[in-house]
Amino acid sequence: MAGQKKNKARSDIPYALRLQMAKVAQVRDHRDDAARVALKVALVALNDTEGLGYVRLCRFSKRLQELVAEFYEDREVQEVHLDERLKSMGFDVRDGRVYATEDLEGNIVKKKEVGADG
Repeated sequence: MAGQKKNKARSDIPYALRLQMAKVAQVRDHRDDAARVALKVALVALNDTEGLGYVRLCRFSKRLQELVAEFYEDREVQEVHLDERLKSMGFDVRDGRVYATEDLEGNIVKKKEVGADG
């Protein structure tokens, strides 16, 4: 009897919609996996380059997760806000990509320091 109820509930959803729901779930799972990998790599990179330890990396991780959750609440609006924030920090943001600029000695410089001809 329980199997019949389960099959009935499943059959109430059209097959095409079930396929679409499965694709969305798969994309979400891949996105979440990519985010976990990026976080782990970022934690190691921040430790290597900035000497951040466990406590500061935990604060970073928590804030990153908050920002990611906020971003996916309204991706279109948050994409604009995120790009503007990065630009205000000195990054060059074009076509969804973030660029940093180096001088001839390999030192990182802010976009606004490069000038119009850079």
